[in-house]
Amino acid sequence: MKQGSKFYPVFPALKDYAWGSQDPEGAIADLLRKNTGGEIPPGPYAELWYGDHPSGSSLLPDGTSLREQIEQEPEHILGRFAEMQKLPYLLKILESQSPLSIQAHPDRELARTLHAADPEHYPDANHKPEIAICLRPGFTAMAGFRSREGMEQSMVRHPELLNLLPGLDGLANANGSEKQILKDAFAHLYRSSSDAIQEVSQALKDKIESYPAEQRTPSDSFFLRFCELYGMADPGLFSIFLLNLVQFKPGESLYMGAREPHAYLQGAIIECMACSDNVVRGGLTPKFVDVDTLVEMLHYRMGPPDRVEPMREGNARIYRPPVEDFQVWLLETSEVAQTLPADVFPAILVSLSGMAEIKIDDQSFELLPGRSVLLPSSPVESGKRYLLSGQRSSVVLAGPGRPTNL
Repeated sequence: MKQGSKFYPVFPALKDYAWGSQDPEGAIADLLRKNTGGEIPPGPYAELWYGDHPSGSSLLPDGTSLREQIEQEPEHILGRFAEMQKLPYLLKILESQSPLSIQAHPDRELARTLHAADPEHYPDANHKPEIAICLRPGFTAMAGFRSREGMEQSMVRHPELLNLLPGLDGLANANGSEKQILKDAFAHLYRSSSDAIQEVSQALKDKIESYPAEQRTPSDSFFLRFCELYGMADPGLFSIFLLNLVQFKPGESLYMGAREPHAYLQGAIIECMACSDNVVRGGLTPKFVDVDTLVEMLHYRMGPPDRVEPMREGNARIYRPPVEDFQVWLLETSEVAQTLPADVFPAILVSLSGMAEIKIDDQSFELLPGRSVLLPSSPVESGKRYLLSGQRSSVVLAGPGRPTNL
């Protein structure tokens, strides 16, 4: 593509992981249909990647990958991030109908260590904090360890769990050693034999199935679903009784920092993260799992998961997590043009619905429904400004975060 452009239309990389949505009317299928004019590939539709990560770079209209284009003109596209030779963030639309793996992401120090030792499974020497913003009703996740009281309630309801999680009934009397007790129990679970796990999971499954449906908790129901999907010998089955089970409304967010266990269970989200694909998995997946790393890396912090409350600025909801890698804006456009601030560049914009118009100098770009565009840093750093307008369009913008967030 011509260098020095003010607009780089990008086409996202589609990931068809098995847990993805099969819904032809789902969020990803809808965006694909708008993007292609009607023809879409068969599902599953798991993720759309907007960015330059080598595992799934977006493409430009001439077939050049965004990664290649950035390598050709890093100063123009990346501006102050030119030395990185890549975008500092990765934007995704994610939609699942089956649970993702139990996982956590390393901080920068651990990421460098894992990448050096095992680049096949840990392809990046970078951390991977991430934000998930609910896109449609029904997004459900497990995120972070439950409170001490919540954990003990699980043990009281299902004392069978103590066979695999010894000590978790004594958290009330831990006298400051709660994290060590939780770590020891978690390690015991993940290092138990398949036979031991299967014995407890079968007994618990039989008990829950004997309950009338109205007496089953949401955690009980998810446990039965996990058993159906992943068999009876996966230690990840029991995470539903250890982690917070949370459901979100559109616009609500979940922030997952380094070393926090989580799994997205179902639903559609906007996801943005540092540009990394490092995942330490511990269950509910046929993929590579790294139990020892997972057990040792977690913070074992107990309590509600972190959320990012959006700030309101005109027609924008702005999500700024406590990292410098990324921020996300949800924009509802109007006929009155709004100036995009300089600190969000280089920016990627995706139209979820409606048509938006982006102007700079005497040039303009129509952001049609389902389409996406990268706006480079150089014009803004030279003092120019991009203006965004449109009639009732909904636009996602991702850009670098603010260093003051650190």
